[in-house]
Amino acid sequence: MAKLCLFLLLLSGAHGICQTPGTAQDTAAKPDAPIPGLTEDQSEFFRYFDANGDGQISREEYRNVIVRFFEKMDRKHHGYVTDKEIRKAFPAVRKDQPIDPHFRMSLTEFEDLMLARFDKADVEHNGVLPPAEFKVLQNTPQ
Repeated sequence: MAKLCLFLLLLSGAHGICQTPGTAQDTAAKPDAPIPGLTEDQSEFFRYFDANGDGQISREEYRNVIVRFFEKMDRKHHGYVTDKEIRKAFPAVRKDQPIDPHFRMSLTEFEDLMLARFDKADVEHNGVLPPAEFKVLQNTPQ
């Protein structure tokens, strides 16, 4: 359940934690209007992932963002995130449940979880997500 909550929060607009000054995402032009079919927030989030600005998110662009995100969550750099680290990144995750001291998620597990969701959303099976498929990604159940 923690993995599902983490993913939902990651894709629901909690992308500010992922931003690193000086990256292509920071210097990309900010949209004047939403991308057709996406809200303004979804458009901004889409453009954050779309590092090369070609109007679609490749699997590699997606992977790069989730790896950087994981590295920011893994504050102790021990190769996994704990329930506490996830809650620091996303205070709303499991806020009504006690902290699980045994919960651990490695980078590989995190990548597998997130890339499986990318693959489910990639309905054309071409390794890229245009805006419509990105919207599907945000609503893909575990």
